[in-house]
Amino acid sequence: MPDVNQDPNARSDRSSETRSPLQRAVTNTLMLFSLASFTPAQEQETNTQQPPEARATSTDLNQATLPRIQQQIPEGVERIETTREGRAWMELQKEIVRNTAAGEGTPRLVDGSKFMTQAMDRLLQRFTGSSGNGITFKAVNEDGYKFAFERENGEKWYVTECPYYRDQFPNGIQFSDAAIEIWKKGSDKLTQNEFHLSGVFDPWNRTIDFRQIDGLMKEAERDRASELADTAQVRGFTLTDRPMGYIGLVDGNVDDPIMAGSLEDTKYYAQLLNSLTNERGEKRFNLVSKNGSDAIAVERDPYQLLRRNIKAMHDEGVRDFYLNFAGHGNEHGVYFASGRNHFRLSPQQVHSIFSEFKDSKFVVDTIACYGGGLAEAMKQYRDPTGEQGRVFMKLQAKPYSYNQEGRLEGVEGVRGQPKVHSSYYQIFNADLLMKGLGFGEAHYQADLAAKKLIPCDAEGWMSGSRGGERTARETPDSSNGR
Repeated sequence: MPDVNQDPNARSDRSSETRSPLQRAVTNTLMLFSLASFTPAQEQETNTQQPPEARATSTDLNQATLPRIQQQIPEGVERIETTREGRAWMELQKEIVRNTAAGEGTPRLVDGSKFMTQAMDRLLQRFTGSSGNGITFKAVNEDGYKFAFERENGEKWYVTECPYYRDQFPNGIQFSDAAIEIWKKGSDKLTQNEFHLSGVFDPWNRTIDFRQIDGLMKEAERDRASELADTAQVRGFTLTDRPMGYIGLVDGNVDDPIMAGSLEDTKYYAQLLNSLTNERGEKRFNLVSKNGSDAIAVERDPYQLLRRNIKAMHDEGVRDFYLNFAGHGNEHGVYFASGRNHFRLSPQQVHSIFSEFKDSKFVVDTIACYGGGLAEAMKQYRDPTGEQGRVFMKLQAKPYSYNQEGRLEGVEGVRGQPKVHSSYYQIFNADLLMKGLGFGEAHYQADLAAKKLIPCDAEGWMSGSRGGERTARETPDSSNGR
């Protein structure tokens, strides 16, 4: 069969929407300043019981047995093997987590949970003393936080700015694109929410919509309660050991400092999963590829690339697929760049794949901001097969929030900014998998670890005949301007 990733006749469907709001090059409304000093992440919360499944470990590929898995692999595809470069990537993830936990050594992750530019500081000072709905906005000086919302009962929610850096936004960002995070005091940063500043703060009238603030606080508490309850049964989810076709679609713009490392992340994550073994030394997962499908730099219509790669492996007998989308995102889809060309993969196109290949199961993974709109669309997707959980989605950002690229303290990157490496979630997720956690539990714990350092909230989704179900339910009336 010809290489579906080298088809010169594939047509492109370019989108005029190339980036989410924070990815636009914009005016110099806000200026940058250095991050607050690093505070090491604390240990994971105590409610971390693993599902009753065999623990996995990461070993050299040649040290594990593959008898049953090897017999399962169709002749037309090949198992993704661990390379020397892949092992080096895995070791780096572990080193970053060790140094971050210790709060010393390099490389380690920047603590972005107290990020605040001087321009944002000056702007928020204008609103201090405002009150409404039993909430007051105050200037504080507590543990590195400068502002807080306080309820009449004394409950505090600290206020920070969502981090951004000069390598991606050399002129700062517009007021309409600035985002704010609120963190509930005493929750170890795990009860948090994010919103666009312009939807809540009115700088001309110096007013705050406290009704929305109250709703955001309540929404954050509901989300956290739902995570603890594991509404979508994410923690017990695991991958099949049947041959699983791995397809990685990657942004091809190597000049974008945020996406430059996504090709390696996408390729080596599959290698990591295939390196995991159970207590008997047997391989747990069986990711396979065809024609280099494990990391495809998108240079044309991503929907056609995705469909052709799935069909190529489906024709070989593969019925389980892992789809990894490494691109920017907004509520309309995941975006990929190649030179001056930009392409969009919409949630509706992804759903059409699910419906076309009804005899197959899917795992979807994306680093895209807003989850690439996949979460909101999954809520509406009614699986025509009637099978519960045929599609599992592992999204690094909720439908109203940005994702945060990993930033390394003490390692200089583009324009003198902290070097970009992977994402906060991905670094913790890889380390937890190598420490033996199951697939779903590693997703859950990586979310907790990342939230202690940056304003970002991953989630998981399961499909169903009456619509999808996510880890954290959303507000019934989400009208907070995000």
